[in-house]
Amino acid sequence: VPLLQALHARDSRLWLSFYTRNPAAGIPEAARLGVKGITVFNNEITGEQVQEAHQRGLFVTLFGIKARSGLINTIQKNPDAIQTDNIPLLINILQD
Repeated sequence: VPLLQALHARDSRLWLSFYTRNPAAGIPEAARLGVKGITVFNNEITGEQVQEAHQRGLFVTLFGIKARSGLINTIQKNPDAIQTDNIPLLINILQD
């Protein structure tokens, strides 16, 4: 957190994302810090928490998805970004 605060103080135009393993605490903390968003493992956040983050003006990036079912679950949560090693599979799912 001190590093995020120092970077934000140095240049508020930086796109900073708060990594959290606990969205219930991380979402309000990211909003308090004034960062652009949060980054969370897909299996550690619910769709409702993604919606809460959006309501607080936060961008949501989800990662840690390995299989087709995980990607489908991730898409259904409506994040702003999905970080995956299997981009062809993600494109295939989005085109279905």
